[in-house]
Amino acid sequence: ERQKDLLARYPVAMKAATDTESELEPYHNKNNIDDQMISAMSGNGEIKVTAITIRNLVNDVMIQQTLTATPADALSRSMTCGLLLSNGMQKEQTFQLSLNCPNGPIRTVVAIANGEGGVRGYVGNPGLADMHISEAIGRGRGGTVQIVKMHPDWPNPYNGITSIEHGDVDRDVGIYLAESEQRACALAASSKFNGILCTAAGGYIVEQLPGCSDETSAQVEKNLAKLVAMNGDGNGNGNGGVSLPAGLL
Repeated sequence: ERQKDLLARYPVAMKAATDTESELEPYHNKNNIDDQMISAMSGNGEIKVTAITIRNLVNDVMIQQTLTATPADALSRSMTCGLLLSNGMQKEQTFQLSLNCPNGPIRTVVAIANGEGGVRGYVGNPGLADMHISEAIGRGRGGTVQIVKMHPDWPNPYNGITSIEHGDVDRDVGIYLAESEQRACALAASSKFNGILCTAAGGYIVEQLPGCSDETSAQVEKNLAKLVAMNGDGNGNGNGGVSLPAGLL
């Protein structure tokens, strides 16, 4: 009886309160572009490009782990590299990237990705004050890049280690790929912050496939140089990464 009386007095308010969840239109911010990953191959089958944007992921991680901009930048770049390098793996496989920084104030950065496109990670010092990422990681101070690949059916994981030379994550991971796996590729990851808000994050990897000709390689290098000249880092500060394959191929 009381509900009927209230419904008679306040029909609009009661209707809104009694609507089922399925009838409510889900909120969607039209200005918020979803995180994306895209892979493309050149027409001659000699070059593969994978690009990714993870701005929303980074903002979620910043809230969950109470990260300031510098450790968030390091973790964002590490997660980007993990997702790019795990792309194409079997869904049960995992790819773990660890930056061990004994003489850097961030101490450690870990990102673990899998073949299904999932990723998680953490940093050793989430409340680090603003500083350049290479200073936080400790460039040239005895740090290491460690890659561990694992599958439930493997008897032992694959493990590779190289030294940290630049402290900006992507170039150090690129050195690992060249030295430990002999992969000819260009890897970039970056992010941009406005206070505690991540406004852009993402990256790309361009890889030569077996049989890549010198002509194709030279053309891709020219295209990549144009992107770097336009964006400063070839990645547009992590913004719009999914549009990169068209420009490179």
